[in-house]
Amino acid sequence: MILYWLEKDAQYHIRPAQRPIKKAFENDCESLRLEALKNKLNYKFTQRISKYYTSKLLPPVLTIEPRSAKERRIIQIADILMGAVGYCWNKVHLRSDARKGKLALAKHIASHLNRDDLCFETDWRDRKFNIFHFDTYKTK
Repeated sequence: MILYWLEKDAQYHIRPAQRPIKKAFENDCESLRLEALKNKLNYKFTQRISKYYTSKLLPPVLTIEPRSAKERRIIQIADILMGAVGYCWNKVHLRSDARKGKLALAKHIASHLNRDDLCFETDWRDRKFNIFHFDTYKTK
């Protein structure tokens, strides 16, 4: 998702929420994964954009550094929005024991998007609010 939002001649410092990870191998750590993500984003961006530009391109992603969600309000807001979407996508909002506050928040967000609920998908180019559904069971 990040790749398609990167723009030519722009440089980015990406600050994702710090999350505990399950080690995939002995020396696995968050910093290695984030460095790999940065390198992959820069490589794929250059591949994608070099079809249209012959001049040398600067890598757009300069740094990717995790930040504690407890200390960053923007990450907390993202978590709240994702929680509201997840509440609907997981059909929790339909249960009799659904929490009123979460229902109200999901309905409030949906109403501002001119939707009945948050169970919809958007195109990556939609600038107002994106909801992507990843089907982990699909194979090519």
